[in-house]
Amino acid sequence: MLEEGRASRSFHPFVVAADYASEWRRRDWSSSEDTIFSKGRFLSDPRPSPDEMAPPPEFVAARSVLAARIRGADGNGLVEAAPLGEWMATDPEFSAEVDAYLKSYVGWLANSPEDAVWCDLGLVARLETNGLTLVQEPDAILVSPLHPVRFAWHCVAQRAMFLSARKKPCPAASILDPDCVPDALTIPMRNAMGGKTNATFFAVECSSDYWGILWNASRLDALASTGSTAPLDREMGLLVGGISSGFSVSQVHKALEDICSMLVAKPVIGVLVSSTASQNNACNEGLLSWGRKHFGSSDLTRGSDAWVGASEIRIYDERHEGSRPDDAEISNLAEDTANAVHWYSGTVSGEDPDLAIIAQLETSNPSALPTKLATPMGFGGLVRTRIREPSSMAGGQLLRESRMAAPPSLRGMALPTPLPAPSQHSRTFQTRGWVMSLLQACM
Repeated sequence: MLEEGRASRSFHPFVVAADYASEWRRRDWSSSEDTIFSKGRFLSDPRPSPDEMAPPPEFVAARSVLAARIRGADGNGLVEAAPLGEWMATDPEFSAEVDAYLKSYVGWLANSPEDAVWCDLGLVARLETNGLTLVQEPDAILVSPLHPVRFAWHCVAQRAMFLSARKKPCPAASILDPDCVPDALTIPMRNAMGGKTNATFFAVECSSDYWGILWNASRLDALASTGSTAPLDREMGLLVGGISSGFSVSQVHKALEDICSMLVAKPVIGVLVSSTASQNNACNEGLLSWGRKHFGSSDLTRGSDAWVGASEIRIYDERHEGSRPDDAEISNLAEDTANAVHWYSGTVSGEDPDLAIIAQLETSNPSALPTKLATPMGFGGLVRTRIREPSSMAGGQLLRESRMAAPPSLRGMALPTPLPAPSQHSRTFQTRGWVMSLLQACM
């Protein structure tokens, strides 16, 4: 997608299916057929054709410049490894390039919203029983790291973290959530009758900070059963969580530290892990990183002052096998911690856990309905908080959750400055910058 000669076309929507591995090769992004990573084909392709997706020249030029910057001199650079925050804070030219990229996308979105909304998206489609036909409506969509909204958000978020890290680490960095950028999208899908049918997708947890996954709102009940199957699996490197937020890495660390502080005289701490949803990578990452942090060989050599209290952690994992870390990860953890962290499948008779972590709660009867709830967002769209409230129906047993913010007023620059001048529209928490206002246009 970043290669010279392809970056100017790689914004066309692509398709992946369960058999993507057998069709994995370098693509030219020259036609609709060339962007399908599967042997299957659509009877009627729901995507716009490459000829229909005609962005303004400014968009293509800005995208090519940014791709060249990320590739670097050796041509092997990746978005995931690029120091976006440092570039934003120290290089005015890069900031201007991102600003031009975002503004040109806004113009394209205003002039041709039904085509521009498909920019840098991928469809996760199922195969029919014959193995040759792709299901017309996808189960999920992937949002590329080069999507203008997502790329601009990462630039602003990493700049904020870069500026704060030069003084003291900011604990508020843990509330920056790339999973909800964007939080909801409605895509016009071409149908076999020549018309268009709108399909709504909601953001779900994803193991990648750079790629985003949004699940089909009409198939949320199948998320737990199909969210862990190819192509969204460990081989692809994109693991799906639940529709509701689960335990984050920092929350897992805080829970373990609290229980060890409370039971400081207990040598062995038991931790029960349970979940009713599909894969939750954040919980696994939190358990693995906390174990290495407190029981790693570098800490053990510092003496008794490095760690006082529990000398062993036993994790009783009640989740299904696909949600747990694989055997290699657990083996590496045992080696790194000198067997101070033990991982069990299920509970052990006669041993009661000291801490229970519910990695993800299950949702029943999920659906997408209009609501008056609006999601508040911080300046520049860096922080957004979904609002939940009990519904008056079913005796308050149902919850409503906001997935969209109120329409913002477009003013000022496309990207917020590092130190915005105080004004009436930048003091309130619910103010949105241009970065997140694009999501409203996409809807």
